[in-house]
Amino acid sequence: MCEKYVSDNTSVCREERQYTLYLSNILRYYSTESRRNAVPGVQKIFNACAIPPDVTIEDVFIEASFMRDYFERNRRSHLAKDVEKAILQIRFTPKGKNYKVDNIEQSFNYKLLEYVKENDIGLKNAFENRKILEINYGHNEPPQLNSPLTDDERVHLSGMMNCKPDLAVIYTIGDKRKLLLIECKFESPESKSNGYSQTELQWFVADFFCKYHLLGQMELADCMLPKGNDESGH
Repeated sequence: MCEKYVSDNTSVCREERQYTLYLSNILRYYSTESRRNAVPGVQKIFNACAIPPDVTIEDVFIEASFMRDYFERNRRSHLAKDVEKAILQIRFTPKGKNYKVDNIEQSFNYKLLEYVKENDIGLKNAFENRKILEINYGHNEPPQLNSPLTDDERVHLSGMMNCKPDLAVIYTIGDKRKLLLIECKFESPESKSNGYSQTELQWFVADFFCKYHLLGQMELADCMLPKGNDESGH
């Protein structure tokens, strides 16, 4: 009965995550150009993902919740007395439930607000004693600012924090490292959240990390859509 569950064009399986797993395995195994060239047809899969033929795949992550994961690690790194212990805990609550970091340079949320507000000149003056609460804007209200957030900026913040691309691919081409986020679809269409498509939010996430966290260590993959482009993408 189950031998046809996954079987070329006659597959019974309709679960996107199953095919995402298979795609991840292919991208990881055929990580070099020489491996891809040794098996006819493999390069077609890479072409469909808009991955250039002469790259080397470094890493592939499934359902990459970059925003939430790096937010939490940054919070523990700057708010815990014992960082090594805090990193291993299932749940983390700072002493006295004080979620304010010492200064905005250590704040993940400040960087996110700065990105969404596009470097608003008054942003630094919006926080008392240059401190900001490190709470997840995916399900918590962002702070009241001197330069108030618009409804669109609030949706932007929560959408980025909740964004979880099916695949995150890191590859090298020449002397450059690239970040590619891929949204896998089988039967369902691309969804939208308050006007933002999944691929638009993924572009924001990748752009944010390349500009604010990777600091020149990695670039956006060439095929990723720029902000404001309403065509479908990866």
